[in-house]
Amino acid sequence: MILETSIALLRCTACDRGHYVPVRFCPFCGADQARRKAESPPPPPPPEVHAQPPVGIPPEPPPPEPPPEDPPAPPPAEPEPAPPKPVWTMRRPPQRRGRLVRLRQAVLALAAIVGLAALALARRDVVPAPTRVEVGPAWTAVALKSFRNVALLRLTADGAFSLRLDGERVQRVSPSSGATVRPKTLRSLELRSGRGPITVTLTPRGE
Repeated sequence: MILETSIALLRCTACDRGHYVPVRFCPFCGADQARRKAESPPPPPPPEVHAQPPVGIPPEPPPPEPPPEDPPAPPPAEPEPAPPKPVWTMRRPPQRRGRLVRLRQAVLALAAIVGLAALALARRDVVPAPTRVEVGPAWTAVALKSFRNVALLRLTADGAFSLRLDGERVQRVSPSSGATVRPKTLRSLELRSGRGPITVTLTPRGE
């Protein structure tokens, strides 16, 4: 017994002739038999966000806004630290200086005063040694700084010479007599020989 099987014919897309097997090209007309893939259905439209309410029905009121939150309270201030407690210390009472210490200080002060006075008198009484100065025909200045503490100054030479006091007064001095001046009252002292170079001796003296 032969079973009959129904076979669905495939039709050519161009000449509409039947094909018993799927082919790429039609054997009758040669048309391409590639079938288009089934297009995917379009996506459904997005739901309306704000749908219009039906006519006659009032729109729903919006939900109430939440009340504003109060700002957080500041943290409590830290308590101030307590002041440190006073520390009591034992101090020794000041010791009074004894009578012996005061007497020693008085003796030392008196000795210092006497020493300074003696040193001043010794400097005043010290007489510098005689000084010799070479003098020529030109005026030669004499340094009076070392003779300021001397009352009198004796000038002698082995020849005649001239001396000028304070740049104004000129005095002629013979070798036999010499001259005596007071250095404390003079601003300047200059010497000059009469003939050729000579040596003038400056001898400090007291009153």
